[in-house]
Amino acid sequence: MIPIPTFLIVPAIAASVGFGSAWQIQSWRIAAKDKDHVEQRLEVSQESARFNSARQQSVIDAANARTARESVLRRDATNARVALNGLRDSTASALLVANTSLNTCTLTAATLGESVNVMAEAGAELAAKTGRHINDVETLTAAWPK
Repeated sequence: MIPIPTFLIVPAIAASVGFGSAWQIQSWRIAAKDKDHVEQRLEVSQESARFNSARQQSVIDAANARTARESVLRRDATNARVALNGLRDSTASALLVANTSLNTCTLTAATLGESVNVMAEAGAELAAKTGRHINDVETLTAAWPK
């Protein structure tokens, strides 16, 4: 075997130690960058999840408000029907009274009573449709992204 001089061994060991150290430091730097990248992706994912959750809650709140408004509209429509039935009863009673006195008055009252009934029904239907349209607009407005 050929003896290797010591002055060549020491620089070779120093170079290999330096190379190994540089390799390890570079590995640490890459790992740190990978860690930062993963943390950023996690942060973006969490922010997206928070946004989606808030958006879904907004839609749920809008749907709940719509249901509440719909309930009020149904109650109001029922009250309008009850009032209409009362008006019909009053008209029928007035017709009976008018029938005993004058035939012409009875015919006029009957015509007017029927007109009032038709107008009241049309008004109640229009009010119900209008209420539903307003409810839909409020629902869409509340659910629209802010």
